[in-house]
Amino acid sequence: MEPIGSHITQITQALSDEIAARAQFPKKSILINGIKIAAAGESVFYRFEVPENFLFEPLLNVRCTFGTKLRCSFSGVVADVHHQFVFFMLPLDLGETISEMTCEWNPSERVESLLNRYEKVKETEILSALFNRDFSQNTHPATKEPIFPSSFTDSQRDAVKKSTGRKISFIIGERARGKTGVAASLLFSALREGKRVLYL
Repeated sequence: MEPIGSHITQITQALSDEIAARAQFPKKSILINGIKIAAAGESVFYRFEVPENFLFEPLLNVRCTFGTKLRCSFSGVVADVHHQFVFFMLPLDLGETISEMTCEWNPSERVESLLNRYEKVKETEILSALFNRDFSQNTHPATKEPIFPSSFTDSQRDAVKKSTGRKISFIIGERARGKTGVAASLLFSALREGKRVLYL
């Protein structure tokens, strides 16, 4: 089997290079003419036009400051970026429009998180086997035949049968192709065998 250590080194180097490249981007901006577009529960969504050469990405955490005489700071999240617009999810309703809002963020936040995870990766037998696609040791016989609905397709039945006999399985497919049904069938099969299930 090919050791994965060299690949992890290459990945961490590429992530470090990306962080260095992102250091060139601005980390603070004053956004103007925010428009309220939706509210959901305690969250309110606003749209702002993005200045040129600014890097915003979905799920990025942003420190927002609002007001001139009486200033209020809070954390917001970039909900989406579409063409020249950025959509913020804010924890409070600031009215129909926001004339001006100061934002501070780390453009490398998500890449730094990935780098942190890769730096903690330790080569294990399972990880090496998955990386090298060696599934010879990935067996875990089921004690009972799996049960699934009659509406299942052949590929869903096959996925359930194969997964119940393995330690690790990946169920991959396009949207609305029955992955959730396969997961439910696997949970039910595990519970029938008296196993404990952690579903996240």
